[in-house]
Amino acid sequence: MIKKTAEPKVVHIVRDQISSMYHNSFNIQDIYTRGSREGTWPPQGDGVGERNGNEIYAKGWMLRGSCCFAGDRRETTIRMYLVSPKDDDIDLQYDNMFTNITNNVAVDPLEKSKFRSTKLLGTYRVPDRSAPTTSVDGTSELIDTNVIIKKWLPFNKKITFMPGTRTPTNINSFMKLVFTAYDHNSALETDICIKSTDLMTSFYYSDP
Repeated sequence: MIKKTAEPKVVHIVRDQISSMYHNSFNIQDIYTRGSREGTWPPQGDGVGERNGNEIYAKGWMLRGSCCFAGDRRETTIRMYLVSPKDDDIDLQYDNMFTNITNNVAVDPLEKSKFRSTKLLGTYRVPDRSAPTTSVDGTSELIDTNVIIKKWLPFNKKITFMPGTRTPTNINSFMKLVFTAYDHNSALETDICIKSTDLMTSFYYSDP
């Protein structure tokens, strides 16, 4: 007997652009929500990016992004966390997201008592080889630098939906990305360190 393997499927989702990040700040982006956010989960149907029936096996998300570091803020470090809050209605302010000891995102730990899980996905900086360029008149020019993010977010869970909808019945919380930005070169909190961040996810799944 030949065992049939479910064909892998994918949904590509463009996330909201982060227009800018200031020194000592954080930003939050959804990976999924409990509700039926448009585009997060595949609709029922037989087409590309759809599902057959009311169940899927969710394999995970491939996260891809590009962060534009400001030319005069080349000492900035971005940290990217994956978090799942315990309370769907948590107020996503600093004192709820972090244990506020120093009011410094580079030092204060995440407030783990309010999350089901937390994970540091990566730390990103401008590569050393991205040195300032010299213009034709011999002056030094501080140019913006794009740093690429690519990360696999495994899930590996069977998801059941309410019939004919995108609303899961067995997902108990959100999953979010938290980005922090900190410039190590005496910046002010009014200084823009990251000019923009573009993000997309590719959600991989199969029909059970």
